[in-house]
Amino acid sequence: DDVEPLAQLSAGDPALYARSVCGPVAICRAFGDKWLSYLLARQHGLAFAESCLVSADPAELRAFVERVGWPVIAKPRDGFSSKGIFLIDTDAQLAAMRERGNYVLQEYLGDPAHFARFKANLTGIGIPLFHTLHGEKHSLELMFSPDSTPHGVFATYNEQRFRARFVKPNVEAATIALGAECNRVFSGLGWRGPLNIQCQLDRHGIVKIHEFNGRYGALAAERALLGFDEVSLGIKLFTGHEVPPSRWATEPAKWACAQLVSRAPVPSYVDALTRDGVWSRPDA
Repeated sequence: DDVEPLAQLSAGDPALYARSVCGPVAICRAFGDKWLSYLLARQHGLAFAESCLVSADPAELRAFVERVGWPVIAKPRDGFSSKGIFLIDTDAQLAAMRERGNYVLQEYLGDPAHFARFKANLTGIGIPLFHTLHGEKHSLELMFSPDSTPHGVFATYNEQRFRARFVKPNVEAATIALGAECNRVFSGLGWRGPLNIQCQLDRHGIVKIHEFNGRYGALAAERALLGFDEVSLGIKLFTGHEVPPSRWATEPAKWACAQLVSRAPVPSYVDALTRDGVWSRPDA
């Protein structure tokens, strides 16, 4: 929510503009709206999940479903963090979704057979207490300098398994090519700073975008372990300050796992924080 107001502030201040990690107001607004994101991608020839407004004419909705196939995903236009999202696969569900108004339908990016097996288990076995249909995501992390020059493409596979998230580098030619095309498009549109792009394979194996995020992604720490320290790169580009590289820059991990753990604080760290107001981990 902070990206669009930052764009509005910097638009009228040339000195602030060059130091603001954002882009034009219209692009920031499009990132916060699933339908506008689809129109933006289509306008610039970027592969994006086929989309349709739930408020469209019933005949148009029917044509959309016939074109992309069941199931389809219903997302709030201004939603985030997978909240309020529904997978629907019947005409009755589609009719009920029309009553919600502020929703957009997207084609299901993934294997429909996976969804079919999950749905069959709901009636045959029961509802699992913890479940997700996210599948394996293909994430792109891009970075643009204050003059909108792109600085490479870093792609990963991300998969959520219960309370752990596994991340590894993605070097597939199609994914990297899509990232390069996004670099070209958003450099031309005047984007500055980080740009996180979420993708998945459609049912035909084609990598497609389903979300733009004009910020650092949630996997910044994992990507640093894999050799791409986007935070340090952003600091260097926008302040000129060079953060000393970690050992992961030259010895990147092959994969990373993030999970919640309970850990007691080291007493000496607590003493240092009490005494000096700061502490540092000697093993960092």
